[in-house]
Amino acid sequence: VYPPLSYRMSSRRVGVLVLEQTIREGEALGDLLDRLCDGSPEAWQDIYDARARRIKPVIATRLNGKALPNSTAAQTPLADSDRITFHLVYGGG
Repeated sequence: VYPPLSYRMSSRRVGVLVLEQTIREGEALGDLLDRLCDGSPEAWQDIYDARARRIKPVIATRLNGKALPNSTAAQTPLADSDRITFHLVYGGG
């Protein structure tokens, strides 16, 4: 999880925050995010809407380096060796 999103998840206000989670058989990204929200809902509220089971539109999600569309990201199946990254989408000029 990249800053500034990682700041809410760590009292140390670290830069990049790496979390290691065991992926259960048949688990999708939305299932994993539901589990993480159960343990710490405030930390994940900027990334994931647990009621709608959707990643928020201001978030760019990558699975093993490949961009996932937010509209279907939560349904993406996971494997135990997958690497998921979340970035805040910035705009401007």
